[in-house]
This record gives sequence, structure tokens and C-alpha cells, in this order.
Amino acid sequence: MIVSITGGAEGLGAPTMPPPGPHATALRATTTRIRSSRPPTADPFSTKECDTRPVPPSLTRILDARGAQRVALSPDGAALYYASDLTGTMQLWRLDLAGGTPLRLSYDADRIGAYRVSPNGHEIAYGADEGGNERWAIWVMGADGGRARRLTDRPDRIHHVVGWTTDGRAVLAFANHRDERFFDLHAFAADGSSKLIFQNDGTGFEAAAFPDGRVVVATNRARGDENHLTLVEPGGGRARRLIRRVTGARCRRPCRGERTVRLRAERRWPIGSARGRR
Repeated sequence: MIVSITGGAEGLGAPTMPPPGPHATALRATTTRIRSSRPPTADPFSTKECDTRPVPPSLTRILDARGAQRVALSPDGAALYYASDLTGTMQLWRLDLAGGTPLRLSYDADRIGAYRVSPNGHEIAYGADEGGNERWAIWVMGADGGRARRLTDRPDRIHHVVGWTTDGRAVLAFANHRDERFFDLHAFAADGSSKLIFQNDGTGFEAAAFPDGRVVVATNRARGDENHLTLVEPGGGRARRLIRRVTGARCRRPCRGERTVRLRAERRWPIGSARGRR
């Protein structure tokens, strides 16, 4: 409701009227008709209540104000997830697009790293370290922030969360369990057990899983700006190189029904006809 001070074009005082007479009476009648025909918004001031149209807050303003980073949309498009250091350390937050106050989700970690929402949107996998040591462990919690639990128990190793299997039963993450220098791709089940998917004598930073069990992995073995895409058969079977020496190559999880891999440069590579070797 907006209420403003009463006034008129002549000022805040009472208007000066001409002396009584037939002409003055006609003038007053004309003035009354003019004033009554004015739309409510014509006067610079009004004492009437005004109904203002509700305007939804800009998501950009909300996220910018909170220093939002790594923004992700839930699978059903109903919520936004983002990381923010609003509390002093990087934590995970959720904002329902239907309205409401942003909800902090992570409380069990000193700070969170990379995170991924499960395919059904019910869980979130994320990395967390202690005291800023960057020894990222894997945690999983509900989409509402409840039931947080730690999946890995290797405080001397580093885990980088990159995704989920398409059935949502395992978290995909690169970890240097085998050798401190190299990051292999593992699938971590809900009970914390892990299965080696792809052995990589280098650095891995992206993986995209397909419903048939195959996984496309983005790795680096040589120069820092030359990456490789490798297709791994189900269960960590035969691996073959899709492309090699592509600057800035990054793969993304395919959309439902797709049989293509998306690169950061928006070029697509069919996985059924690609040629190459490991």
C-alpha cells in the first residue's frame, strides 16, 4: 500500500476562488467536472490507497548479492543450487524458484568444493575438506540438506566429484588412490565401496555417463592446454580415444536420449562412430 501527502497543482493550501456570482458558479461547476474526470494518477499527490503489482525479485540480483558461484539447476527446474561464502566459508545453498528464502544446505564440512545433483534430484554429492587442506572427501546429502554422510575414508587422498551414474546409484569421482600423482576415475557406491572405471596416468577433470554404462572421460596427459576424450566401455572395460589434442575439451552429461558428447566449444562428437585408440 502506498499513501502520499495531499496536494494540488496550486500548492498545499486551499485554492483561491473568485467572489460569488453567476460566472463564479459556472466556473466552480466546470472546475468540479474537470477534477472529477481526471484519472487517479493525474494528480502529483494522492491520499487513496494504491494497489501495486507484485514484481518477482531478480534471480541475478539475489545471486550476485550472495556471491553465488557454481550455479546449477535441479533436474525438474524447480530450484537453483549455488556455492557461496556468505557465512565466511564456501557452503552449498538452495533457492526455490517458486519463491522463498535461500536455504543453506551444508553444515558438516569446513567448506565445500565441487558438487553434483543426482539424476532424480533427490541427492547431492559434493567434495569437502578440513581446514582448507584441499584433501577433498566425498559427501552425499539429501536435496533438502538432510541425511549428510561421508562416503570416503581416505583423508590422505584427494577426490574430485564430477558426476553420477545415470541410475543414481554411484558417484563418479577422480581420486589418486593408486598413486598420489595420478587421478583415476572411480564409481563410489552408497556404502562407500569404489570401483575403478578408468586408470589414467595423468589428471582427469570431467566425465559423462551414458545409460548403457559407458563413460566418456576428459583427461590430460601432456600439455596443460591439450585434453583428450576417451570412451570407456561398461564396467571399466576397453577404452578408446575419441579425440586427441583438443584445446580446452570438456565433456558434459548427455541429455536424455542423446548419443553425443558435448564439448565446451559446442561441437558434438557421436560416440557410436568415433574412431581412435587409447
